[in-house]
Amino acid sequence: CNKTFEVINPANGRVVGSVPNMDVNDAALAIQAAKNAFEQSEWPKFTAKERSSLLKVAFYLLILIWNFIVQ
Repeated sequence: CNKTFEVINPANGRVVGSVPNMDVNDAALAIQAAKNAFEQSEWPKFTAKERSSLLKVAFYLLILIWNFIVQ
């Protein structure tokens, strides 16, 4: 999909970004691609507790990187 449309913040009327202007077929392809990527990764093999721990580590790493960038 090469066409996009702007997303407007209703509170102030400003453009906050743009998103693909997808039809049903585009959406189905995107959903299937995401499902395939998920199922072919290691992620589904982790328990919920393991996933939670990994996400917390990723969050803290992002905070560290953010703090480094803003200084």
